[in-house]
Amino acid sequence: PPAAGAVRLSIRNMVCPRCLRVVQRELEKAGLVVEGVALGAANVRMADGSHLQGPVVQEALQAYGFALVEDPRDQLVEQVKALVV
Repeated sequence: PPAAGAVRLSIRNMVCPRCLRVVQRELEKAGLVVEGVALGAANVRMADGSHLQGPVVQEALQAYGFALVEDPRDQLVEQVKALVV
């Protein structure tokens, strides 16, 4: 679970250790503090404590073929996929 003040992002299309590094780098470039990254998810918070901007995060991830998963049912599907991988 994310720490206080952090948000857990569910991310589609993460399948390998290289994906972890790319996602972490891109989230940091978008101005986020990354507290942890795993296949299919990342725990993040804004460096200045402001509210997380979804479109900014989505743009940072889309450039590399990743996408935020917002629907709870889709998040469950992504969690199952990550466990299988």
